[in-house]
Amino acid sequence: MTHGLKKTAATAAWALLAIAVAPSAQALTLQGGSLFATADEEITITLSGISTAYRDRLTLADSDDVLFDSQQSALGANRSLGMMPSGRELVFRLNVREPDGDSYAWFSGPASRNADNTQHARILDLGGNRWRLSWEDLSLFDPLFDGDFNDLMFIVESRPIPVIPEPATLSLVGLGLGATGWVRRRRKRR
Repeated sequence: MTHGLKKTAATAAWALLAIAVAPSAQALTLQGGSLFATADEEITITLSGISTAYRDRLTLADSDDVLFDSQQSALGANRSLGMMPSGRELVFRLNVREPDGDSYAWFSGPASRNADNTQHARILDLGGNRWRLSWEDLSLFDPLFDGDFNDLMFIVESRPIPVIPEPATLSLVGLGLGATGWVRRRRKRR
């Protein structure tokens, strides 16, 4: 076996090893004002700001479990949303109760999800698999609407599940390394 072929075999073995242990580059993606899981991952949220006179309660759109309450949750409070499968959109709902008893529900994502056809959550990519969601809790038609998106703010963080190589990949890496050793041994005998 020639020297060039040996280098090729060694390079191929290292390339297979690199592929086997490479993590995903970005766990969440932002598309049209919505967050989507792009890999199986654990999602956590951390309350980072409250500036509202109303009672705002944050939930996932498909759940009534309160994640944060503007009158009871402390800044820095952290919640795990658990494992999210690849392709799932994270849709949050902000339930707002005004002092007069009126209540509203606003959703993250496109404006069309909300009764006033206005986007109520802004998403900012902070890098490093972290995103900040900032909410406006008043209707566009409310005379007190200020559009400052600081009524309830939280950080969404994803932790991708480490990629564990499949047995077939490991056997290919082993085969490549074994072939490299065999070539070296054969050359030494000559």
